[in-house]
Amino acid sequence: QRRVHGGGRYILDSLKTGSLGQQYYTDADLSVGSIVNVYGRKLLICDADAFTQEYYQTKFGTEFKPITVERPKFPKPEREVPPFNGFGSYEDSLGNCDSLLPKPPHRDFLKFMEKDRNGLDSNILHFAAIMLSKNKMDKDRRFIISCFLSDETLSVFEPLRHNSGITAGKFIERARQEKPGQARFSSKIPEFYSVQDMFVGATLSLQDFIFYLVDADEYTYNYMEKHADEWPQSNIDFVVYKLKNVLGSQMSKEQMEQALEGKPQVKFDNFRKCLTEKTGGMLSEAEIVTLARYYGAKASFGIPTDVLRAAVQDQLRKTNFEHFDELRRALQMRDPDKEGILHASEARKTFLAMHIRVDNDLLSHFISRLADSNGLVQFTVCWMRSIGENTLSLSTTIY
Repeated sequence: QRRVHGGGRYILDSLKTGSLGQQYYTDADLSVGSIVNVYGRKLLICDADAFTQEYYQTKFGTEFKPITVERPKFPKPEREVPPFNGFGSYEDSLGNCDSLLPKPPHRDFLKFMEKDRNGLDSNILHFAAIMLSKNKMDKDRRFIISCFLSDETLSVFEPLRHNSGITAGKFIERARQEKPGQARFSSKIPEFYSVQDMFVGATLSLQDFIFYLVDADEYTYNYMEKHADEWPQSNIDFVVYKLKNVLGSQMSKEQMEQALEGKPQVKFDNFRKCLTEKTGGMLSEAEIVTLARYYGAKASFGIPTDVLRAAVQDQLRKTNFEHFDELRRALQMRDPDKEGILHASEARKTFLAMHIRVDNDLLSHFISRLADSNGLVQFTVCWMRSIGENTLSLSTTIY
């Protein structure tokens, strides 16, 4: 309808002179290379399917050729991860950012199955360590650092020292330990200590405590020498080659053995002092120990055996263990030849079977200290009932 000017009447607009004209796209408007405006956005038609091409060729006689358009490449924005808040592990915190339903972090299951305790093979490296501190009371403290190969975690145990005023026991809980010099609350996962960082002469910073590794048990030495590709300082060929380059001598390993044969034995301290002076400190502590072990010397430092024995006795005393006769018979039952010699793993199994409540790290380190190069332990038949005396009298040929 249309209103007549000057009056209140309306007439019908049959010609639709007041309507708005709207135009729509048809098939004649579409072709490859044309630009179509769709709700204010310009779209370029680049190609058509086989049916559409046949349709346009039949109706309009038009052939389409596809158009290649190089799209601008925009840089992919980096994913920003919030910094670690201190709760749980780094992987746990990162899992909360990956999904609304966080899942537990994946572990290296194959490594766990390969490096976990398997029968008599513990896959745990034990090191004796001292604390580097300016405090006079900390200089005489001794520690046992255990490295678990299955997940590369570390734990620190402090043996008992009488009249020291320091409580013995677990010093640092088993966990992965970060290397120093890294931001604590950062969005990046820090670098942790690995098994390759564990060797005699290494310095570790664990939770702001500085430890110096001074010794290891027999199992640890044998393991590092067996896997010399991971610990080059335990590779005797590499150490001898390095020694020849330092001394400027062409003496081979066999010639060195012949030169040492028949010579009087020397103490390890003198052997180490001599090599340090001759090489100018070019050989590390672990390499000197490797030479000493290969040519028959034995490192005589670390936690004394008497200190380890005292720590075992103290834990036995606290648990009121008095079944020494049963323990002696159990050890003799595992020695059918009555030679008074047992493998270190058999001795440890006997202790565990008797439910002796001694810390596993301390027990393993103590037994391995008493074992010889073949892993054998000589035990005596003298057992003292008094906890205050030598409760467990064990002897060995290793000093």
